[in-house]
Parts: sequence; structure tokens; C-alpha cells
Amino acid sequence: MAQDFAQGTLVRVLSGWTFDADGGIYLVRPSVRFTPAMTDAFVDWIGEQFQQGPPWSRIEPSSAL
Repeated sequence: MAQDFAQGTLVRVLSGWTFDADGGIYLVRPSVRFTPAMTDAFVDWIGEQFQQGPPWSRIEPSSAL
């Protein structure tokens, strides 16, 4: 995302609104007792996305197709 911001292909639409990623990101769900597999997969995926910091502040090498 950071690269898209830098190139101008991704633009901020709510410039007066900010997000404090240092404050934490919370996933709220009704119960963990009978969690569907899709929910568990999403929780795992979102955790991976934020392991290296917020995705919008990382510049990742572009992959050639």
C-alpha cells in the first residue's frame, strides 16, 4: 500500500480521519467456542498482514508477472 500511496494510484479520501495503528487493531466476534473455519482463517490472515507493521506503511518489492 505504501508504494501505491507514493505512486498516487491509491489516494486518501477522508483526509481529516487518521488511524492510530500503534493503539492496536481488534477483531471482535461473538464467540470463540464455535468459530467457523473461515473466521479462523481470516484471523490468521489478518495477523500475518500486520506482523511486519501496518501494510500501508511497508514498501514491498514489486513482483513481475
